[in-house]
Amino acid sequence: MTDKTPQRLMTVHMKGVYSRPGLGGGLGLSVGSWLPVGVTLSGDVLTALTDGAGTTITDTDSDAFADALVSLRTIPYNMLFNGTTWDRERSNTEETYLASAARTATNNSADFTNYNARGLHAIVNVSAVTGAASITPIIQGKDPVSGLYYDILAGLPITTVGTNVIKVYPGISAVLNAAAADILPRTYRLRVTHGTADSITYSVSGALVL
Repeated sequence: MTDKTPQRLMTVHMKGVYSRPGLGGGLGLSVGSWLPVGVTLSGDVLTALTDGAGTTITDTDSDAFADALVSLRTIPYNMLFNGTTWDRERSNTEETYLASAARTATNNSADFTNYNARGLHAIVNVSAVTGAASITPIIQGKDPVSGLYYDILAGLPITTVGTNVIKVYPGISAVLNAAAADILPRTYRLRVTHGTADSITYSVSGALVL
């Protein structure tokens, strides 16, 4: 039998009032009502809260959430507090630090945020080498006070076409220039230093591991 269950699993009409200090000015209370609530199969709660004038009240959250509806707000994700706002808890994820391109000088990726992973596989894929080109990948953390970067792990110089991986993860066997028994901080980047000015084509990506 084919499951033809509609996307919206149920609709609940909640009639009532709410009060919120400060709406309407001064210390007075403003009264509004709940609009219908819909629960999708994925567990998202769709709701709306209006003020006394019938205007829907929204609240902007961080971490790429769109404007979210105030109150009776249920999110089917684990949330982690980062000291200022809330982040969604992630599973293993992947990033692109430097897209494939021919380069002749040292490059740094943008700063990346590690939400809750413990470690990283940084993958350097070299597809073309000219002359005596040589690059060295480095995983760096960022000092939140000074803004300066520090090395967590520097790989070996790469001079040939191929795929190279350097790893950071707590508890793994440390291998000089290949693996570090360390943790990945919240803010980090990938740095690739060039030993010569000869052109070399490569990309740098990563697999974040819980």
